[in-house]
Amino acid sequence: MTRDELAAFQADRAKTDLFALYSLCRRRFLRAAALLELPRDRLGPIAAMGGWEPVELAPLMPAWSILCRRYREEGYDPQINLFAPSASTPAEAWSHFVHHRLFPTLAQDDELVRNVLRAVGATPCRSSANAAEALCLRLTEMTLSDTPSPWAPEEDIQ
Repeated sequence: MTRDELAAFQADRAKTDLFALYSLCRRRFLRAAALLELPRDRLGPIAAMGGWEPVELAPLMPAWSILCRRYREEGYDPQINLFAPSASTPAEAWSHFVHHRLFPTLAQDDELVRNVLRAVGATPCRSSANAAEALCLRLTEMTLSDTPSPWAPEEDIQ
């Protein structure tokens, strides 16, 4: 699979993958609300969005594009199968990275969860556009889990 083929695969899966990220953030928010014993009817749009109401994922697309580009540049090696055939294809490796490594890590970041929910209008905010921009900045600056940290790549810091 070439880099361009991976980009096409990522684009084809964008809505499905972004909905999975939104759903993970939504579940985290709803669990927190349940912990506080807040009635669902007082939670606003998030109670219905993604359940029986559709979610407008377009505000998350710029952040998704950044993430996909970064993965292709930093985490994708088109020659790896030439020397040691792997058990998975690049598309499977991408999906595993997104759903089993990246999304669970992102869902632990309170501000990222809030900005995902704000960007799509599931929770109130002053500017959903600013929330979407904050997501872009976060995904631009974060260290991907499969790449070394830029701060001390020669050391294994725990």
